[in-house]
Amino acid sequence: MMTLRLGLFALPLLLAITAAAAIAAAPGLHPEHMDRSVSPCDDFYEYANGTWLKTTQIPSEYPAWGAGHEVYERNIAITRTILEDAAQDTKAPADSLRRKVGDFYAAAMNQAAAEQAGSQPLAALTKAIDDVRSPAQLAAELGRLHLVDVSAAFSAGVVVDDKASDKYLFQVEQGGLGLPDRDYYTKQDDDSKKLRAQYQAHVAHMLTLMGEGQAAAAQHAATILAFETRLAQASMTLVERRNPERVYHKLTRSQLIADAPGFDWAAYLDAAQVPASEQDLLVRQPGFCKELGAMTRDVSLADWRTYLRWHLIHATAAKLSSPFVNENFAFYGKTLRGTPELAPRWKRVSAAVDAAMGEAVGQLYVQQAFSPRAKERALELVQNLRLALGDRIRKLDWMTDATKEQA
Repeated sequence: MMTLRLGLFALPLLLAITAAAAIAAAPGLHPEHMDRSVSPCDDFYEYANGTWLKTTQIPSEYPAWGAGHEVYERNIAITRTILEDAAQDTKAPADSLRRKVGDFYAAAMNQAAAEQAGSQPLAALTKAIDDVRSPAQLAAELGRLHLVDVSAAFSAGVVVDDKASDKYLFQVEQGGLGLPDRDYYTKQDDDSKKLRAQYQAHVAHMLTLMGEGQAAAAQHAATILAFETRLAQASMTLVERRNPERVYHKLTRSQLIADAPGFDWAAYLDAAQVPASEQDLLVRQPGFCKELGAMTRDVSLADWRTYLRWHLIHATAAKLSSPFVNENFAFYGKTLRGTPELAPRWKRVSAAVDAAMGEAVGQLYVQQAFSPRAKERALELVQNLRLALGDRIRKLDWMTDATKEQA
């Protein structure tokens, strides 16, 4: 299920400004980054950034680098201090946000425990998948997997209604792919074929880490790629998804069941803990749901179980022992994104704490980094922006007075 949270990258820009101030009083403009040998009239971008582009080295844990990454680094440095202090605070009340955040961070930083556990944390979930013996059990298991952020077969969660911002809907959307987008499965150029072969090898390797023999793992990896290719072929392209009307279909439960037969939507929604009182659903791609129903009918449950086991590993690999972490990074970090090095554990754990307890981390962050003076400066900045934009709006000749007032 989707939750609203305050993420490290999503912290308001004004908090990022105060984070920078908390780390060091650095200027916002660096003249040494400019290349004054270039005429701004000929190439302003090169004039403004040329020296920075020529001299800056991309840190090995990033595939790219820019101002946004610098802000993130400042934010996560503050967050690390907060988390480490919380982890060492034995006097914080057991039910306080500080204790909960600190315990989470301390547990996740225990690499020795992770190495010893290996894939054991997945044992109960793997058994539940292996016990699937009917379409109804399959749908229910998908609902339970979605609750623990294993987005197999499709994506789902609670979102704001696109056409009524004061309402929430449970959304069903295409997904279930191990590669970033449908085009990775459908393009037939040499690079795409090579990447699919590398992906299939990666899947096989991960399955062997779970205890499968090499021959069985190779066969299952081929099954998984074929399964995901069928999902991809039923998916809308990125261009098609740009049209908001094409990805807005409000259906009742009964309409979805009638329009996409085969998949047991009632069993899924019950297992996903969607209240029966919530009758309206936001179905982004009804055609994809129809294909999901067809796949429930004509793909063997054995192949479904193989596919689900893979997505369980895929969703959790970064949190398991080193063999899983390293293989996951070798494909998704190095091969797919071109990132040379895995980020240090404290950064990965900080991101995990933020993903799970973002609101709590955000509150602790504000207490430390957002002083009353910083808030005063931020509000002043916002007010100046509103005044400047208001002045521009009033001078527009293509807006009516009523529209200007609303703007």
